[in-house]
Amino acid sequence: MPDRRNDELLSLLRTRLKQAESEHRRVQSMIDSIVRDAPSGLPFPDGQHRCILAAQHAESAFAEYKQAFAEFWNYVNRGVTPDKGETPK
Repeated sequence: MPDRRNDELLSLLRTRLKQAESEHRRVQSMIDSIVRDAPSGLPFPDGQHRCILAAQHAESAFAEYKQAFAEFWNYVNRGVTPDKGETPK
């Protein structure tokens, strides 16, 4: 019989993964928009600053997505919980 606590953890990890993926896609869309706003491909100074901030945000969002994916994958495939690295009983 499946353990309810394990089901709750799986649901939590799945939700975190979906949220991280959604944020990553949102940031990528924002970067695409910034690039489209610079028709010459060379942004003006304010645009350059927007590019830098967006790239930093994208890096952070991607790192969060990779972490969420790793925790989800490790739990589903190896039974390793994110906090303690132990296999649930």
